[in-house]
Amino acid sequence: MDKLMLHAVAGSGKTTHILNDLSTEKRSAVITYTVANKESLKKKIVNKFSYPPENIRVFGLFEFLYGFCFRPLQINRTNNGICFDRPPYYLKGYFNDNSQIYSNQLSRFIMREELNYLNRIEKYFDHLYIDEVQDLHSDDFDWLMTLSNLKIPVTLVGDFYQSTFATSRRGNKSATLFSNYTAYKRKFENNGYHFDESTLNKSYRCSRNISEFVTSNLGIDMDSHNLKESEIEVIDEKEEIVSIMNNNNIKKLFYNKSSTYLGNCDNWGNSKGQQFNDVCVILNPATLKIFPDKLYDLAPTTLKKLYVACTRSKNNLYFINQELVPKTFIK
Repeated sequence: MDKLMLHAVAGSGKTTHILNDLSTEKRSAVITYTVANKESLKKKIVNKFSYPPENIRVFGLFEFLYGFCFRPLQINRTNNGICFDRPPYYLKGYFNDNSQIYSNQLSRFIMREELNYLNRIEKYFDHLYIDEVQDLHSDDFDWLMTLSNLKIPVTLVGDFYQSTFATSRRGNKSATLFSNYTAYKRKFENNGYHFDESTLNKSYRCSRNISEFVTSNLGIDMDSHNLKESEIEVIDEKEEIVSIMNNNNIKKLFYNKSSTYLGNCDNWGNSKGQQFNDVCVILNPATLKIFPDKLYDLAPTTLKKLYVACTRSKNNLYFINQELVPKTFIK
């Protein structure tokens, strides 16, 4: 099982799992998508070893694709960098007029041009890790699948239900894959990965009853190492609502347009990667209609964002009908 996909629920310590596996005895590459997560990983590695080990490299996804897999193997081409703009719909090829490769064409180019990137990875590394793999979409996901052909161990870590961001999109490429957990799991298995659903199925962040709420009401299986009891409460009294909205120690999470409200607010999906002592989820009309018993019937994208919002809390979880938020809190 040297090709491993660890499905990790929110707060289960997926990054910690990678850190615990790193050592000074093997050359490791750790890849992640967001800049914030890359910098966080680098700091945690330094904290673990008390210095930055030369045998452990941390890459952003596009840094790895372009700087490690693409550029060194394109000796005869002028390399003018990556273009992150959306390519025109009539694009033929992979590059813009300035010879910059479009970011959403990079993985596709690497695979279709048959660059020998697998041998290059094997030459320089003994183990490849990729964190937050649920963020790899479209051609980047197809590139991820080719890594099972490496002769070195590959460890992937991520949470299907936190796929609220996407590294790239190209039309409807792989769009349905991220709407169905069973199909997503099968895709990994069919490409040679062992799909592990048990190792990281318990959250350290979320309490037992928040985990039970997610399992029962959102239809997303998760357990908890945290046996304490949290308050899970629907707030409908005006005075209590005003008190929560005024309390900046409670994070208020809206489906969207949180910037139009006063206080410590954000959107459901934007809160990914964060944690708070107490969270209040503001329910939009569509979600309110099926709250709490049939939340699993939400559209896949909405369900994932709600899951992210509910699992940010280390302590208590509150719910408020958006229409009950007093107008005095609207900018």
